[in-house]
Amino acid sequence: PPAVGAITGAMDSQPQPYSKTQSNKCLRAGLLLGAAAAAITSLVSPTLYGTVCLLVLAGVLAAVAFVMSQLTVTCDADGVCAAFGPGGCGPSRTVAWPRIVAAAAVRNAWYYGLGIHTVPRGWLWNVSGPFAVELRLADGKVWRVGSDEPEELARVVNTYITKAEDRK
Repeated sequence: PPAVGAITGAMDSQPQPYSKTQSNKCLRAGLLLGAAAAAITSLVSPTLYGTVCLLVLAGVLAAVAFVMSQLTVTCDADGVCAAFGPGGCGPSRTVAWPRIVAAAAVRNAWYYGLGIHTVPRGWLWNVSGPFAVELRLADGKVWRVGSDEPEELARVVNTYITKAEDRK
């Protein structure tokens, strides 16, 4: 049998790709409930304008529920990618390995909230919960990516960073 060191060395030469999808069913249900309420209310609206506005609101809430209640984070040879929506049909962002300096598991303040928005020194992409991985970028900015397993994601990202630095 091969030596343990030989097996470890072979596995360490190429970091394993990482992919994790996180959903927020409560967010989805709340938005769909709001969409249903707007659609039902449109049936009793006394004006055509009110009916149209409520139906548009229902459509927007349903679309947001579909797209913004799921976040998939992947790490592969290209970098770290976060994509909202089933199959990445919503907003997505990829940051290449040369731009990432470090990664650390963090806990977001409650007021950072959900979605895509700015936070001190950078951006937050989050769909559920207070936990994230903060990617420190070469330009001094940060990108916080929500995760329900932040320690594992930070470990994978730091492994990729180390391998990228070893190849220089």
